[in-house]
Amino acid sequence: MQKSECFSLGKITKTHALKGEVILFLDVDVPEQYEGLEALFLDIKGQLVPYIIEELQMKGRKSILKLEDIHSIDDAEKIVNCEVYL
Repeated sequence: MQKSECFSLGKITKTHALKGEVILFLDVDVPEQYEGLEALFLDIKGQLVPYIIEELQMKGRKSILKLEDIHSIDDAEKIVNCEVYL
């Protein structure tokens, strides 16, 4: 899948807590529209990598996101500043 085929949702801005949660800044007009997402793509070094969403707590444009396979703050730090796509 190419970025040109995807919709830019926002960016992971920082880690949150110690269990792999991150803050997702939603750069969209109606953030609540994306509340039921089950999966997304992260741009990691130019490659779109799919992730399953374990939990998404909507807090307006800044939401708390927990992804499958991201279990620690060290894992979460690796995806900070990644662009997020659908």
